[in-house]
Amino acid sequence: MAWVKGPVEPAKLPAALEAARARYPNRSITAKDLVRVVCSMDDISWYEGNAIAPDRAGLARGAVVRVKVLTPIVGINDSHLDEIVGVVAPPGRVATELPRARNGKLIDYPAATRKNYVGSTGSTLALSCFAEL
Repeated sequence: MAWVKGPVEPAKLPAALEAARARYPNRSITAKDLVRVVCSMDDISWYEGNAIAPDRAGLARGAVVRVKVLTPIVGINDSHLDEIVGVVAPPGRVATELPRARNGKLIDYPAATRKNYVGSTGSTLALSCFAEL
């Protein structure tokens, strides 16, 4: 699970386009088909990478998506490319972060909600890479 952070960084776009076109030679791929996705692995570790969206998905920042990681994390470089295999929710439907406290008191989220977020320090809980939405 991950959320769309935005477009691929301009400096990384040429390599990402080249990798996408090599992987999908029968598809006409443009910069609009590539996005940057991110999720939280634990309290201090984040995963972030380039991903190719399904045909004409038009994914906006904040959309929550299911991602198939195609390159081992140790092999990530500018041409790294994951595949978005499904859109879970449009922007705003699923929170990518939740506040940990309100009015100085820790928020006790229901277990069904809490299991999809990580974080035990800081001011927010972040959507987990392993969320079950």
